[in-house]
Amino acid sequence: MTIFARDSDGDITPCLCHIPISNQISKIVLPEWGYYYDLTYFGHSFFNGYSDGFLKETSLENVTWNRQVSRVLLNSTQEISPVASGNFINMEEGYALRIKSIDTYRNKVYLELEKDGSVVDSKVISPKDDATLSNKTYYYKKDVGPCKDVVIIAVHFGNVFPGYSNRNLAKIDAIWQISETPINISS
Repeated sequence: MTIFARDSDGDITPCLCHIPISNQISKIVLPEWGYYYDLTYFGHSFFNGYSDGFLKETSLENVTWNRQVSRVLLNSTQEISPVASGNFINMEEGYALRIKSIDTYRNKVYLELEKDGSVVDSKVISPKDDATLSNKTYYYKKDVGPCKDVVIIAVHFGNVFPGYSNRNLAKIDAIWQISETPINISS
């Protein structure tokens, strides 16, 4: 297998690999989000497309069609402290999800996604008890190489509740992020 990577000058160079690479289907941290094709190389997990589930249905394309992989940056259900309105959830590659405000009466969370300090997306989600997966999940789609509208970030909210000092809180159950910079592969 040959993996192509960008060097510090931005030039694409081949890297010959003679190391075993495993390709398997792995579960995304939240079972309802589905599974992804996981190419493991040197102990790092690389995303090679969604195999099924909510995130596949939400994405326009599957990156395996274009022979690319993206590094899996976050795939966690690690208990995250409730996040107060006005605070950020820091992610990889310069992304941060800001909780603009939380309306506990209507069960709504107003969100802004920033990349290197600039707002790139905003959404309102409704994580009430009987809400659909779509209503409880913030997701951000982006073109990854030639692939259109691939979900690169997903954050699942469990619920919202009143907090201290007039700052409401949101509970986050799961975070998923893949790199927006794909690596081309060929065999």
